Amino acid sequence: MKLIFRSMLIVSAFAFLAGCSALDIESSIDLEETKELFASAKRAGAAVKSPYEFYCAEIYLKQAINEYKNGDNTSGDHYLEKAHAKSALAYQNAKKFKKIELK
Repeated sequence: MKLIFRSMLIVSAFAFLAGCSALDIESSIDLEETKELFASAKRAGAAVKSPYEFYCAEIYLKQAINEYKNGDNTSGDHYLEKAHAKSALAYQNAKKFKKIELK
């Protein structure tokens, strides 16, 4: 009887710890921070110099805002992380690449 009780106690402790590790801790990426990063990429000319990343970031940012308005914070955080990453990449590319002038 004691062995069964100890086994159940150990199993429930592991299940509790596994459940706690699966909890989504608040995202470290802020919406305002991502908006500012996107605006910086826009000012740096990312729409011309890095259009794929720039427009992906724009779409992800709009989707994140939409998800937050609808109350789905998990999806909002997901799209916000993608928007932040694409905005950062677009900004870096805009700073790195020179604008090609067409004649």
